[in-house]
Amino acid sequence: MSLTLLIPTQPPQQSIAQLGHVRRLEERIKRRLHIGAFMTTRRLLDEMVALGEPESLVHRVLLALAAGGDINLTRERTMVSRVR
Repeated sequence: MSLTLLIPTQPPQQSIAQLGHVRRLEERIKRRLHIGAFMTTRRLLDEMVALGEPESLVHRVLLALAAGGDINLTRERTMVSRVR
């Protein structure tokens, strides 16, 4: 029995909306955390949750920004510093 992979030609509309939400959250975090600034991860997370962002999404965006080199997560991910 062979399995056929279905490869969509266009991403679903929902994933495009989620990607837009992630981009807006990245920009919101960058605006909140100026270049060279330090902040605890908990404080940044609490501020973003107070603005209505899901906590799990904020965590994922922080890890993505760290992987991209925009922020540094130091002291066992308890401190966030903006690099660029």
